Amino acid sequence: MSNRSCEVCHIPLPKGVELTDNTAKLLLEGRPEKPATYTQEEIPEKIVIGKLSNKYESVEFPHRKIVNKIIENMGDNKLANHFHAEKGTTCSGCHHNAPLTKQPSGCNSCHTKAFNDKDMHKPGIIGAYHLLCMECHTTMKIEKVGCKDCHKEKSPQSSALQKRGKE
Repeated sequence: MSNRSCEVCHIPLPKGVELTDNTAKLLLEGRPEKPATYTQEEIPEKIVIGKLSNKYESVEFPHRKIVNKIIENMGDNKLANHFHAEKGTTCSGCHHNAPLTKQPSGCNSCHTKAFNDKDMHKPGIIGAYHLLCMECHTTMKIEKVGCKDCHKEKSPQSSALQKRGKE
């Protein structure tokens, strides 16, 4: 954790200023009402995840809808909004090792192998997607948790076409 992370809450007071109940109250009242985020046009509506399986079709990940739901769930919580006062901070929940930019890197930039024997704490790409997605589904109480809720099975024709394309 960097000092910058600590400074989100633990700001040094100017010389001669004491932290009183009134000062603390003013600091809390100054926190943002809503989190900072990108405009709707800047947030991709959908992201297609399609490199993972021979058995299932690509997944159309409803990216903007999910970002909006996360922001909605923060509501007017001043503490949550204080921690998300910088554009891109909300994105870091999923893009956890990417810089805070409008276009953070995707999962496959770090989770490339199916299994990484050099770093047992880093899941492969399929594990990374499933851990993050399923954790979110559980936390947000999303009832769709079965494979086929997100993954449509490939038809025998599309599987045959895909195999021919690899040859």
